[in-house]
Amino acid sequence: MHKPEEALKRVLLPLVPRWLETNHLTLMTLPWCGFILLFSYFARFNIAWLWGVSAMIAAQYVTDLLDGAIGRQRNTGLVKWGFYMDHFLDFVFLCSLLIGYAILLPQIHRTALFFVMALFAGFMVNSFLSFGATNKFQIAYMGMGPTEMRIVFILVNTLLVFFGTGWLVKALPWTLAGAAFGLFFTVYRTQHELWRVDMAAKHGHAAMPAVPPSRHRLSFAAALVLGVAGIWLATLPTLETAVRLGSLTLLAVATGLFVISLREFRRLGLKRRYFLASLWSHLPYLVVGIILLVGLRVWFVVMPLGVDFKPRTVEMEDVENIRNPKSEVQSPKKTYVARRNEYLALEEKYRGFINMDAVAEPNAHADAFVLFFAAYVNRCAQDVAMAKLLLGDERSWLELGVATEQERETRRLVRESTGDVAWIRLTLGAAYLKLHRENVEVCEPLLKQIDWGLGFLFDVLPSLFWRTMFWGF
Repeated sequence: MHKPEEALKRVLLPLVPRWLETNHLTLMTLPWCGFILLFSYFARFNIAWLWGVSAMIAAQYVTDLLDGAIGRQRNTGLVKWGFYMDHFLDFVFLCSLLIGYAILLPQIHRTALFFVMALFAGFMVNSFLSFGATNKFQIAYMGMGPTEMRIVFILVNTLLVFFGTGWLVKALPWTLAGAAFGLFFTVYRTQHELWRVDMAAKHGHAAMPAVPPSRHRLSFAAALVLGVAGIWLATLPTLETAVRLGSLTLLAVATGLFVISLREFRRLGLKRRYFLASLWSHLPYLVVGIILLVGLRVWFVVMPLGVDFKPRTVEMEDVENIRNPKSEVQSPKKTYVARRNEYLALEEKYRGFINMDAVAEPNAHADAFVLFFAAYVNRCAQDVAMAKLLLGDERSWLELGVATEQERETRRLVRESTGDVAWIRLTLGAAYLKLHRENVEVCEPLLKQIDWGLGFLFDVLPSLFWRTMFWGF
């Protein structure tokens, strides 16, 4: 947006009155931030107030665009003051926007916004540390600068006005993942450049300009990204033809790019020794990237766990319902669906156990968690038992009287309960249960049932996981 900004600046500069100085324009960010918080609070009661937030974003853009230009045109001399205050108030402006979204969202999702704020602040920290080391200041990364981010925030506000806050909750994990990988890539590139400069100084010669990535490196990086995306699509718990075709397409393109990378590598005459040395030097960053990917996958699974939790104590009726489900014994299919719905209802009821203070109310927190986890373990055990039945004998579909659409839905549920989401929740839940086991009071009868269910699941899941993953169940 640099060229359009310069044209807009030439139009607006003659319109600025003489009494309005560069310091006034810079400090105008403070009232804009105040209005953003006020309008965000009003938006809790009427979402249309977000149009006011968008107007404040546009106003802050205009004042931020003109403050430096006015200072240079009128020779105010506020160079260092302008640099410091301008960028500090940019951080304040970012915080006000994210705090405004936190006001709109349910309390359980505000933790995710806190991490988003930390990651966005990481880009600013990287900019100033890099500036201190290289004397080069950069505020745009991968084509995204302050102007582009303002446009994104205005688009977010527009979508919130028309579609509500539900989609924003679903977009938070993806925003977090994108910010995390963007920051990882930015820090990796910055440290690599600084390492090159330090090594040049150590050996007593000037650092050569950074060499742009060669074709074989770009092809290999693209193949890696598309390959990971294709594998991820292949593991989704769905049998939709479009998803399967998309996965195969991505994997085919990734294979082609990998072949192109190898051919380019040979054309350049690079020796295997060079390739292995380069791979070894970048291996630690590859490991960090994989760990980050695993951590984000765990976050994707765990973050939607909590909802608002109103009951302060658990109900004995729910405990007994898990031990002895109310559903009547009918056909295998109907019994399976009825009990699964009972467990899902109890999971949803006690899903917000995380909102209870584990220090101030350890017993209530532990009981609520055990009820949630017992319902989840029982549901997974029932799904796994159904999976064994269906995988063991294809004729069981006819015995259960499952129609085509019901068959696809049941297969999706079974695959969902034997995938990596189940592994993550069961593993983390078992570890969390050990921390709070001593505080369980009301739900203590469920502990033996949970232990049995976990033992059964961890014995059966490995084989089912691979069968459902590669046999296309």
